[in-house]
Amino acid sequence: MNINHFYLKKFYIFALVIIFTGCSGHKKNYYGNVDYDWDSDGKSYTAIVKDAKGADLVRVDCRHIGNQPNGIFKGNLSRDFRSNHVDFYDYKLTNLSDKQISLESVDYRFDRGQYKKVFKRKTKAEIIEYMDGNVLPPNGSLERINSWAWGKFDPDVLHKIYNAKVSGGANFIIDVQLVCKK
Repeated sequence: MNINHFYLKKFYIFALVIIFTGCSGHKKNYYGNVDYDWDSDGKSYTAIVKDAKGADLVRVDCRHIGNQPNGIFKGNLSRDFRSNHVDFYDYKLTNLSDKQISLESVDYRFDRGQYKKVFKRKTKAEIIEYMDGNVLPPNGSLERINSWAWGKFDPDVLHKIYNAKVSGGANFIIDVQLVCKK
């Protein structure tokens, strides 16, 4: 075996490894085909979730309501908002398509810290409990009141990534972003 052939073979293998790892399509912080229009407060926004062909599927209207709940808080809160910083949000998911959309589960993850990966998943039954349903009929909506977020880092973003399905169609995700910022 020729020594040049040996090194040439190693070079090709090395080049292929670099090409495949460099072009493997990793997308940092990409959670679906979503266009965000942020308000000046940097916490409230309107977002449009699109399908793979670019057609509008769901509108997300997310409003920061402050550092205390809007009215009476229902449920359990793992942090005392009276003495610790907590951001509260109301958000509404509106179906923009002519087909029914169901929310199958929701994954929770942060942008920073040890929870850069999914640290919690809620099931369809849990979504039904806190949103009074999991189905978005055509032009219909579901609303979440007093959703809350807090993080150890300032700023940080809690992603509530809904795994959704179009009736008779494809699966997609809806990334609801709750900003934790003091």
